[in-house]
Amino acid sequence: MTMDNRYSHQWYVSPGGDDNNIGTIDRPFRTIGRARDEARKGTASMTGDFRIWIREGTYAQTEALVFDSRDSAPAGFRIVYAAVPGESVTISGGVRVENWVEVDDAEGRRLFQASAKGLPYSRHLYVNGSPAPRPRSKEIKATSWNVAKDEDFAFWHLLETVTTYQGELSVYEGYRTTRTDMLGWSNPQDVEAVYDVGWTHSVCPIESIRSDGADSAVVRMKMPCFRDCQIKAGVQIGSPSYFENVFELMNEPGQWYFDRSGQTVYYYARDGEDVAAMEFVIPLAERLIDIRGELGSPVRGLAFDGLEFCHTTFLQPLTSGHPEVQANLLKDSRDDAHAHSAYLKVPSAIVLHAAEDVRFENCRFHRLGSGAVDIETGSRRNAFVGNEFAGIAGSGIQVGDFSFADAHPDDEREIVGDNVIANNYFHEIGTDFKGSVAVIVGYAEGTAISHNEICEIAYSGISVGWGWGYADPGVERLSNFAPDHYPVYDKPTVLRRTRVEYNHIHHVLRKLHDGGGIYTLSAQPESVINGNYIHDNGSEPDVVCVEDIVRHTYGNYEKYGHYGSFHGFPGGIYLDEASAEFEISNNVIHSVIMPIHYHEVVKNAFRTLSIFGNVTNILPESPLFPAAMAARAGLEEPYRHLLDREGEFEPHS
Repeated sequence: MTMDNRYSHQWYVSPGGDDNNIGTIDRPFRTIGRARDEARKGTASMTGDFRIWIREGTYAQTEALVFDSRDSAPAGFRIVYAAVPGESVTISGGVRVENWVEVDDAEGRRLFQASAKGLPYSRHLYVNGSPAPRPRSKEIKATSWNVAKDEDFAFWHLLETVTTYQGELSVYEGYRTTRTDMLGWSNPQDVEAVYDVGWTHSVCPIESIRSDGADSAVVRMKMPCFRDCQIKAGVQIGSPSYFENVFELMNEPGQWYFDRSGQTVYYYARDGEDVAAMEFVIPLAERLIDIRGELGSPVRGLAFDGLEFCHTTFLQPLTSGHPEVQANLLKDSRDDAHAHSAYLKVPSAIVLHAAEDVRFENCRFHRLGSGAVDIETGSRRNAFVGNEFAGIAGSGIQVGDFSFADAHPDDEREIVGDNVIANNYFHEIGTDFKGSVAVIVGYAEGTAISHNEICEIAYSGISVGWGWGYADPGVERLSNFAPDHYPVYDKPTVLRRTRVEYNHIHHVLRKLHDGGGIYTLSAQPESVINGNYIHDNGSEPDVVCVEDIVRHTYGNYEKYGHYGSFHGFPGGIYLDEASAEFEISNNVIHSVIMPIHYHEVVKNAFRTLSIFGNVTNILPESPLFPAAMAARAGLEEPYRHLLDREGEFEPHS
């Protein structure tokens, strides 16, 4: 290749380079961070764009590559980090695990082990590019909003009773169980109890297991996570749905286990697998890119083109737990009083904080152990266009923040606004954390979500809005009344001008319940849901409400309530609590339980909606099906090649 004269300065990075080089095509740098530092020296005197060309190979990172305001481009210019055309560039937070040795196993398993000495702990392993499952117990499945009920487990040792807006809730220390085999589990502090209830997926570590007589054991759970799981807003927990990460339950080929105390990694090989010839990657980093400006000095004008981001893990579910409230947001254990404001976000591999005019294009985000992207505090006019998000443990893209303070910021510079998410392909989202969504928007203004292909999502496809109306002004509630200590506001939130248009959303709600292809909360003035094609969500193809729009109140529960017992309810456009001031037009919706479901808890809010031109419950084989309308949704022509990778990220199980 030759130098490109379109750029005022350009540097080269190669796995075979050296950071003592000068960054030319013949003498490239070794790391992206070194190229960043060199570009940083010239940003104040830019006369044209800067380009950092990244040559083919894997660039391993055990910690995030940080960009701050020193890395900004002046107005009108860009600093572009790009793969050389035709070359594959991977930014990985993992390391390879090698030198596997077969174990003489008394149970006849093809069990292999490798040393983990010197490696930090990880909750993930990728085998030939696919995620390997950890050993777990048999799952007890619950329907709709019910908790799991296991006769072998009962709550043990009442600690307190907590009064919440939902009434009095009991807090226990753990369980008494007849499952005395648990006394033989090694490393019980590394075992995670998992709870799938309604729309939530919570994880709580075990503190200890002890004998409680000949026929029972006591399982003490990790606090404050276990307490939070019992008192959090929405739905709470019962018996565990299953236990995960138990070495003694390693009974299926393809499973793996990280023995922290023994500093050893185990893999149960399938018949015919040549372990010595396979690639094993264990992620160590939790974040890959941190674009971190300040409100008075944002990071501006960066671009990333043609890069792959992969191999992160997420340790919090093990170290302190994962008490999910909704959409992979967690209860904040420091605040019991503000159930609709006190949330913790799950971290993402890429973070934009006080970032402006940053663009990611033609990139792949995959094999990530938490979320992929977080666009937060003070970030504006950023764009994600033409990317693939696949094999993501958490959510695809989070936009905005989620507290009352974010709804009504004291400093307008904190507002997240005018970000674009267009022509991306989201699939296999929420592989671990089942409450995850492809795109979630909290308190933000001017978010545009258009022409995305969204499928195989654990929970909802797109979720916009937050707060259930408790941060909106002048709300007269019909039910779910605000606690007396909640703040009262006299002006609208920053949540406005949301546009969700021409997205193709199908086969979502694969794992959890009570969500939609598009899900909304709270008032969003000047917002539009238009031209989307939504279909085949949930797992009840024969259960369909014939009404186009259902206004659900607690007064008509007898008429519509039974639909809620079917998995995937409601599945179409779900206008949940306090949703208001939307235009909902020209959407095509079929093969869902309810095409448009309005949860009516605020007086007169339904009157603020403009609903017209939607086509519901007409199947593609019908001559009445609006094929031209449906065809306009999804990826536009220059980006349809992204669909060729469908199914690449199936679990290694």
